[in-house]
Amino acid sequence: MATPAPFKLVDPSFTVGGVELKCSARQIRHTITFDQTDDSTFCRPSAQGVGQVTQTIELTVLQSFGADGLWNQLHPLRGTVVSFVLEATDGELDDDNPVMTGTCMVPPVPLVDAGVGENTELSLVFPIRTGGYTSISTGA
Repeated sequence: MATPAPFKLVDPSFTVGGVELKCSARQIRHTITFDQTDDSTFCRPSAQGVGQVTQTIELTVLQSFGADGLWNQLHPLRGTVVSFVLEATDGELDDDNPVMTGTCMVPPVPLVDAGVGENTELSLVFPIRTGGYTSISTGA
């Protein structure tokens, strides 16, 4: 059995609340963190379990304005829970292109964060709602 080649991010797609963020985004990251619980007993003095699991999608974006700009699209959605779709590669679903769907909360979007002549680069963290993602699908 051949080892698959490592995945290189080239053409991802992230849609949140019906807003496609592909053209504003520079980097995307799905994170999963969890707390460990103390499950120790006299018989198992160092037992630990998995506690609260937290997942987020973090997006590094460049701010833009106008009717189709990042600000105008996301600012009205701030604080709301919406559906999202994250595609590893924009295109047809298959074994090499998993798709993650679920619900997340839209964070507030800062207006500016730049010096003279610089782009406003923002890091937006979308908390995935309790229960995590709805699914990660492949073509299999």
